[in-house]
This record gives sequence, structure tokens and C-alpha cells, in this order.
Amino acid sequence: MRYRIISLTALLALGCASPTTRFADYGGGEGWPPAVNAVSPVAGQAGTVVTLKGAYLDDAKEVLIAGEPAAFTVAGAELQVTVPANLGPGASQVVVVVPRGTTAPVTFNVEP
Repeated sequence: MRYRIISLTALLALGCASPTTRFADYGGGEGWPPAVNAVSPVAGQAGTVVTLKGAYLDDAKEVLIAGEPAAFTVAGAELQVTVPANLGPGASQVVVVVPRGTTAPVTFNVEP
């Protein structure tokens, strides 16, 4: 009985509405964690198309460069991202937002 109480408490802490929520919905199954493993090119100006390769990016909802939304398309296991025009020069953090969370940031250098 104690195990059930702990399990229910853990599910509720994750925001589950009921104990019937699938474990996979919270990262317990395939598709977690999403990750960006490669950025190409690693630097460029506004308008540059950047390829992000990684794991579980195919359901990307948003790509942010320095906190700014960037236009992107999903191309198989890759994302093709266009660097926004309103970014200043320097190192910028890039993250991909998927339904269950956000990737760890990777760096892209915006050139003047």
C-alpha cells in the first residue's frame, strides 16, 4: 500500500490529473530527453539557415535563438532554422521547445 501512495504522490507532483496518465507522457518512454547534438554552421549573420541535428526533435514546436523565435522546418531528424534579423552580434543560446520540455542550450555565434 505504501508504494501506491508514493506513486500517486509522484504522479500528482508531476501535474498528472489522475494515476492513469501514461509514464511515457512524462519522459519515461521513447522520445526523451530531446537534445541538439550538432549545429552547422556554428556562426553566421541574420538570415543564415542553420541545421540542428539531434534526438527527438521531430515534434519541435518552437526554436528560440537568444530568446527570439526563429522560423524553422523539420527535415527528417534535422531542423532547418533561419537566424532572426533582430539579433545583435555575439554568442547566442539556441533551444528547441518540444511538447514535453526544452533542449539544453547550444551556442550559435551571430555575426555582424
